Amino acid sequence: MPKILFQDNAEPLKLAIGGWNQGTVMEVGKGRVALFTEGMMFSSQRNLKTNKVHGLRSYGAEQNARFLLNVMNWFFHVFA
Repeated sequence: MPKILFQDNAEPLKLAIGGWNQGTVMEVGKGRVALFTEGMMFSSQRNLKTNKVHGLRSYGAEQNARFLLNVMNWFFHVFA
């Protein structure tokens, strides 16, 4: 976490985030809602200068695709 927002810092402030949530799913009335605070895990980007992949298909995030499919499957089964 940077001391000044949107400014790179060589020594960022470290903040423990244990227990924080990046998203939630819930049933509302006859439907379902999924809310996520970060969309990078559901999309893929490639840095053209470094050729590094970020997001859905990035190294270390191999579970993202399965998670996205599980969320979509959960939505589908509300009508099954």
